[in-house]
Order: sequence, then C-alpha cells, then structure tokens
Amino acid sequence: MIDLIQPYQPSVLAAGGMGLLLFVQVIVADIAAIWAHTEPGRPLEFKPASFHFRASRSYHNTNESIAAFILLWLFCVMVEAHPATVNAMACLYVAGRVGHMLCYYAAWNLARTFSFVAALLGLLGLIAAGVQAC
Repeated sequence: MIDLIQPYQPSVLAAGGMGLLLFVQVIVADIAAIWAHTEPGRPLEFKPASFHFRASRSYHNTNESIAAFILLWLFCVMVEAHPATVNAMACLYVAGRVGHMLCYYAAWNLARTFSFVAALLGLLGLIAAGVQAC
C-alpha cells in the first residue's frame, strides 16, 4: 500500500492540509460566534457584513466540497492516475480553498469567486486524471 501512495506524497500532504484548514475554520467560526454573542442552536441570520456570518459560511462551503476532494483523490490513487497531475490538482484545490477562506473572511467577493473557481478546477482536474487512467 505504501508503494501505491508514495508517488502521491504531495497530495497526501494536501489532504492533511485540508484537514487542518477545516479545523481552523471551525475554531474561527466558533470564536466569531462567541464574540457575536450568538445563541447556541439558533439559525444563522443572513448578514454578509458580519464576520461571524462570513466565517460560518466559509466553514460550511469547505465542508460541502471536502468529501468530493477526498473521494476523487482516492479514486485517482486507486486507478493509479498520473501522480504529477493528481498532486498538482490536489494542491490547486487546497490553494483555492485557502484563498476562498481568506477572501470570505475579508469580504473580497470577486477574489473569493476566483478562489472558488481555482478549487473547482482542481476537482475537475482530479476527475480528468482519474478518468484518463481508467
């Protein structure tokens, strides 16, 4: 199994980075909720000007796409897709997600969109790499 994963070491680190990113986003969203004196269990109000809203949405956006990343990465490894492509696309996805988080926190909407597209291209690249290897 180690021999199978070895060529994908950069993307293994990218997957670990996504775990760290998700953890950081949970902490930031929780701290923002405490600072905003949010009542636990109450639905989040739509207030894009609120950092608490943006931190919570950033976390939820990452949570929505991380499963696709993990499944596509596993698919690529199992079909032995081209390692350089898989590694590059995994790193592009992570970079896009980090950029998306930072832009969401800063309320930079256009830059956030570009970051989202970068992450989406990373996922599409994983799909292409996996399908090509089949």
